[in-house]
Amino acid sequence: MIVENPPRLPSKEGISKYVQSDLFAWLKNLVTGINGRLNFNNNFNSFVVNDVEIAAGATAVIDNQLGVIPNERYIVRQTGNGVITDGDWTVDALELVNNGAVTVVISVRFFYVNQFTTGRN
Repeated sequence: MIVENPPRLPSKEGISKYVQSDLFAWLKNLVTGINGRLNFNNNFNSFVVNDVEIAAGATAVIDNQLGVIPNERYIVRQTGNGVITDGDWTVDALELVNNGAVTVVISVRFFYVNQFTTGRN
């Protein structure tokens, strides 16, 4: 992510270097984020696959570029009236199934979003 926690001060003796180098670099990244220059590729654990063609009743197998099993996906563009559902998802491959009656072409973004639990309902 572009905006991360600030770096820790290693020691009181190194405060000058910390402010001039470590903290300054972190603040530059923070300002970039605040000024609206964030994008999905830099700030989210995700990837996009463009123009995947899936015939009616067929399954598309997509290489998983995340290294973990995604827990979300969004179709960002679709041509055709297919009904896309998830097949098996593994660390290596992701399957999308077209349950519709016609061929579709889709672009899809896969995400891995950390699921934090607070213990509250």
